[in-house]
Amino acid sequence: MTPKGEGGKMIRFFVPGIPATAGSKTGFYNPKTKRVIMTPANKRQKPWMAVVRLAAERAYQGSPLIGPIHLNVVFTLPRPKSHFGSGRNEASLKAKAPLYHTKKPDLTKMTRAIEDALIGVVWKDDSQVVKQTVLKAYDDCCCQCRITRYNLDVIYSCHNDQLFIWQHDLTCLQ
Repeated sequence: MTPKGEGGKMIRFFVPGIPATAGSKTGFYNPKTKRVIMTPANKRQKPWMAVVRLAAERAYQGSPLIGPIHLNVVFTLPRPKSHFGSGRNEASLKAKAPLYHTKKPDLTKMTRAIEDALIGVVWKDDSQVVKQTVLKAYDDCCCQCRITRYNLDVIYSCHNDQLFIWQHDLTCLQ
């Protein structure tokens, strides 16, 4: 539902799977070219970025956006077995189990993989991201990355427990 007199535009999508990191590189010398070749240190980086790109392409078919962008990402990672009880309580989460994932992988490197994957799909360049809201937490049932993208020239509005981002062009995507 759109509040009276306002329109909105938002790109939102889910990416299933365990997020991978980007940024670290491994270099090796190639004697034929007499140059150092840099490759991603994380073997899961390229497949993860391909899944992110595919999810973004399904959610957004427009041309890459220009201007300032706010990127909102929530990474959810699987809980270790130690967060659950044992025996007949193996399906029960312990009361002391943390909500936030404070171990590796690094949040900044996970975000970098998302930014790089969305180049040419959602935005022209990841330098357009002028504000980020990122979170790394545990999820009891699945692993996913939620991404919301919108221009900063917006009005924020809550309606029926949903956050809407409104722009002046009177179009709405949810």
